[in-house]
Amino acid sequence: MSNLNQSDFLSLLLQAGGGVIVTMANDLKFEEKGIHIMQAGLILQVASLLVFIALCGLFAWTCRLKKNELDERFATLRNTKRFWVFLWGEQWSCL
Repeated sequence: MSNLNQSDFLSLLLQAGGGVIVTMANDLKFEEKGIHIMQAGLILQVASLLVFIALCGLFAWTCRLKKNELDERFATLRNTKRFWVFLWGEQWSCL
């Protein structure tokens, strides 16, 4: 499992765990702890999305700048419009 998948899983666990704590809370202090746990899950999820967007953008930028240095077997793929639409679509789909 990749690090981004692990952070997605952990963020979902934090959000779900915080939601359970908020639902079962008997007092305000316990409820606030659950809210903070949910917020930590959301922050982790947004951070992992930003890392993914940055890595995808870096990959696209590298493919564009270093065309001649990359593996020649995939040159025809990198020169297609579909490849670039996929890269930018992948990056922007997270927003």
